[in-house]
Parts: sequence; structure tokens; C-alpha cells
Amino acid sequence: MPRLGLADEVCYSILPILIGDGIPFFERLDRDIALHLAEVKAYKSGMVELRYEVRREADERSRRHA
Repeated sequence: MPRLGLADEVCYSILPILIGDGIPFFERLDRDIALHLAEVKAYKSGMVELRYEVRREADERSRRHA
């Protein structure tokens, strides 16, 4: 979805657990997508929730320079 420009925001929930292998969040992206941290919530369990807004103006600039 980010690759197609259809997402307005991206949310991550981070759990305090280490796993053995990396997990990709997205398939291969053909360009960088700038994000702005809009909100952070921390829970007693240790989980952290991050909400990022997609920066459209930076996305437009990267398309023009490609």
C-alpha cells in the first residue's frame, strides 16, 4: 500500500520480545517514503504503539527527482 501512495498513516506496535529472524514490514519499495511521528503510546505491558503520518510533500519531491 505505501508503494502505491494509498496510505495516510502507518502504525507500529512494538512488543518487548526478541525473535530470531527479521520480519520485513513491507515488500521492496521503489523509493523512500518520508514519515512524521504523530503519536506515541506506551503501555504497562511494555508494548509501544507508534503512529506515523505519511509526508506527501516529500513524496512528491522524490518523484520529481527520480
